[in-house]
Amino acid sequence: MYDLQNMQRFDLTRFEDVIGEIRTCVAEHLWQLAVEKAEMFTQIKLMKDFFLLGRGELFLEFIKLADITLKKTPSSTSRRGKNLFIFTLRV
Repeated sequence: MYDLQNMQRFDLTRFEDVIGEIRTCVAEHLWQLAVEKAEMFTQIKLMKDFFLLGRGELFLEFIKLADITLKKTPSSTSRRGKNLFIFTLRV
């Protein structure tokens, strides 16, 4: 960077090279911090197992609960909401 600052004329190629070097350095440092030291892949797997219960039990429970609601006869308010939703899609 200091070489670029002291140049009398702006050299676009040299500037792009310096930016590329900075990008590479930052990417390597971020990889070391996030992936290696913080064990990012392990953390992501733990979050997936926790929120999705590993094998999709949470989604299956949602489907069971939604099925009960969807089997009910629509009320006037639910029909109105559905009609309003369809109307807004057309506009």
